[in-house]
Amino acid sequence: MLNALPRKYSEYYFLGSTILFTTLFITLGCFAHAQGTIRKDQVKQDTIKKDTIKKDSVQLDTIHFSDRIWNIRNFTTETVGPGNNYWSADKTKNVWVDSRGFLHLKLTRDEHNPDKWYCAQVETQDSLGKGTYEFEVEGAIDKLNENVVLGLFSYPDDGIKSPDGFDEIDIEYSKWGERDNPANFDYAVWGDEHQKARKQIDFFYVSLRSIYTTQTYIRTGKKVKFESWAGFNSHKSRLYQTDVMPKTRRLKPALRDMPVFINLWLVKPLKGTKPLPPSDGKTVEIVIHSFTFTPE
Repeated sequence: MLNALPRKYSEYYFLGSTILFTTLFITLGCFAHAQGTIRKDQVKQDTIKKDTIKKDSVQLDTIHFSDRIWNIRNFTTETVGPGNNYWSADKTKNVWVDSRGFLHLKLTRDEHNPDKWYCAQVETQDSLGKGTYEFEVEGAIDKLNENVVLGLFSYPDDGIKSPDGFDEIDIEYSKWGERDNPANFDYAVWGDEHQKARKQIDFFYVSLRSIYTTQTYIRTGKKVKFESWAGFNSHKSRLYQTDVMPKTRRLKPALRDMPVFINLWLVKPLKGTKPLPPSDGKTVEIVIHSFTFTPE
């Protein structure tokens, strides 16, 4: 049939067909992408909803520390983040407040299963906003085993397995599984989940003479100021690190009120499914003398 058409009409026919099929292809591609985005968002929302329901249905263990009530994470038969770990609320082994009012967090090995380790985490029941957050910490945090993480942070806990990676403010001491890592702690700010520039993390190294430090971050709304001191409160002896984040206007720190977390846990390799135990096989204990929040 095409052979019967004049040459110029055959060219118009092929040109029109090409435009039609190209338009159809782009339209279907956009539709598929939109449907994929919708499905991902729906899965995320379903996950948040299910975890929130699960959290509401679980009887939480609590502890009283620094004039606040803290929830204790307790997952001894299933693993959850961070690090896909087991978490224990055992007040004789993993999380307790001593007679002086100090909070103890301890990373321990299961008595019956040497390959199973229990991590420790507490979370304030109330959410806090702009102001100064101060933690008085006892422990050799600069010498933690490379597979151990100490976290002091604000995080939007929308469920037990909250979606990760946004609206978060962290002070973390760890070598992140690398024995020869030149850094052993970091400050981090994660922006709103819908922003393109979602995070900024600054890494540092410190060698401390004392096991007593004060870790602080100040939320102003537009910026977060971090400070790490040797010594406690009015007896601070040396400011060994400070930083102001974010350094780019494209990243905005969290504005919402959020719970405060303190945790001690094990790193999971990027391509692994299980966390790495302390390479020296030793338990780890950190003591928090106090936590204070001063509103802006």
